[in-house]
Order: sequence, then structure tokens, then C-alpha cells
Amino acid sequence: MLFVFVFSIHIFFLAVYALMIDAQISRMDYVHLLFALALPIVGEICLLLAETGRFNVEETYSSPLLSGASSEEITAVSEPVTAGGDDISREELLEAVRGKADNLPAVLKQALKASDEEVVHIAASNVMRLQRSYENRINQAAKQYQTMPDDMNMLMDYVEDIEAYLATGLPEGQTKMQLLKREEELLLTYLHVFPLDEEKRQMLQNDRNRQADMQGMR
Repeated sequence: MLFVFVFSIHIFFLAVYALMIDAQISRMDYVHLLFALALPIVGEICLLLAETGRFNVEETYSSPLLSGASSEEITAVSEPVTAGGDDISREELLEAVRGKADNLPAVLKQALKASDEEVVHIAASNVMRLQRSYENRINQAAKQYQTMPDDMNMLMDYVEDIEAYLATGLPEGQTKMQLLKREEELLLTYLHVFPLDEEKRQMLQNDRNRQADMQGMR
């Protein structure tokens, strides 16, 4: 209804311009008038196609955290994975994405194994978008920490952002190892100031255990 109302106003003004052209008041010609008439119609058609999912916009970006990743790791995110796993429907995936489900990373990883190529494409695009979101948070935390390296609260905010990203299960290979090593360095700095903090000591041990597990898998 809104489109019809706005389009009616548009037609009214075009009719006024047509009268002005006839009266030679306006320099606009009829070719320009037809072009102006077609613009809102084409725009509405494009919007309807986009809403029905017929337009796929592929998002690419460059991330500092992925700069050291191997080509195999990047390919694993951007290409379909068809082996194993239960299929997830396009509707289920979109519902999880739009609702920002708590288990969204797990849903996306499952969708990457779907047999439906459209589902895989949607999942891969959203995996990259989610990775970029976490990486931006981490990069921002790193910049803030660099301005005040003696602030242990800021240091722990940095650690928590790294840990939140690791908890999604999205970082793999070199990217994951880089994050774990950075977290280890930060925790060592913290424990140098607060050596009796057992919780942070346990976090440091868990970090080292995960690094050892990754090295054992090579």
C-alpha cells in the first residue's frame, strides 16, 4: 500500500512535468520523463527479488587475523563441505541467522555440510560475517590495551574477547593457534602482577592444553 501511495504522488509530479514540457516551461524532454517513470518500478522489482532470495550478494573481506592462515584454511570456510552431518533447511538456517540464535556458530558449521548449495552459500557468507564481527572486537580490544598496557581490567577484556571467539569453534588452524598464543601471553602478563590468582592460572593451563592438543594433531 505504501508503494502505491508513493508511486501515485510520483505519477502526479510527472504529469505536472509533462504539462510543463508541452508548455515549453521545462527543458526536460519525454525521454527523461520515461526514465523517471521507470525508476521506482525497477527499484520495487529489485526489492521483491532481494526479499525472495533471488539475489545473492557474496561478501568478501580481508582480516588481520586471517592474514597468516593457509590457503587450505580459507578454502575450508568459503567452499561447500559435503561430507557427513544432517542436512539443515534454508528456512531453519535463515531463522537462526535472523534470530541470532545462541548456538548460531554450531548451526552455521552444520549448514556448511548441507547438500543444498544455497544453504552452504548462505552459511559460508554468515560464517565470514560472524568471524569479522569477533575479529573486529578483538582488534579493538588490542588497540585499547596498547594505549594502557598497565590496566589489568583492559587486559582481561582483551582475553575475554579472544576466549569468546575461540568458544564459537570457528577459528581453526593457524588462526586458532595465534589466538591461543596471544591469550597465553596476556595471561602471563596478568599473573606477573597477580601471581596468586588461581582462576587465571587455570585459564592459562587450559590454554596451554589446547595448544598441546593442536600440536599433537599435526
